[in-house]
Amino acid sequence: PAPALYVSGAGEFCEGDTLTLRAASFGGEELSYLWTGPTGHTHLSAEWQLGALGSNDHGHYTVRATNTDECSDEESLDLIVNAKPIIYLGYADTVCYGQPQLLDPGNGFESYLWHDGSTAQTMLAMDPGLYSVVVTNEKGCMAADSVALVPCTIDLLLPNAFTPNSDGLNDVFRPIFRGWEPGSYFMQIYSRWGQLLYETTNPSEGWDGTADGVPLPPGVYAYVIDRKSVV
Repeated sequence: PAPALYVSGAGEFCEGDTLTLRAASFGGEELSYLWTGPTGHTHLSAEWQLGALGSNDHGHYTVRATNTDECSDEESLDLIVNAKPIIYLGYADTVCYGQPQLLDPGNGFESYLWHDGSTAQTMLAMDPGLYSVVVTNEKGCMAADSVALVPCTIDLLLPNAFTPNSDGLNDVFRPIFRGWEPGSYFMQIYSRWGQLLYETTNPSEGWDGTADGVPLPPGVYAYVIDRKSVV
């Protein structure tokens, strides 16, 4: 007699769900199994752990079971794998807080649930902190995202005088970056007659008041700073 085979695992799921397909004999006999998936991939076991489901797992599956007498039975099942929502609350995990931020995961979802229990589509973030939302689409698939609003102090401080006398205090002229780092940087120092005295691309270096190693007299000097910020 051919084996009497049954299978389980068919149904409708969301991307990222985990699933194991199972096949067995109603009579409990020892069988060998050959699963075939929708893309032609195969598996040789009574259980097939698909893991986190993706779009490639969507489709028709068959399993053929054979007993020791070389008699076979075949069953099939279908999986529907629905796409998860794709949402982004911010362009990065953290956003500098300076003014109110309108957080919007996007429209067209069945439901929204924010960290504070709000169910509106959008939230106006007024204060620093962690903001998160879970959305559910029409298939019941969920996605979550979060963004932290952090208070940022972003300043570029430039002294209007310095004292290059090697006393360890204000011995070099350079800008002070507070709360950010320059992505690119270029500084030049000129005399009042337009003579180039010093230049650097290193924001941690400064001018020590010399030209070719010779200390220059006190006076008025001009600087040019070109920089791009990376917050």
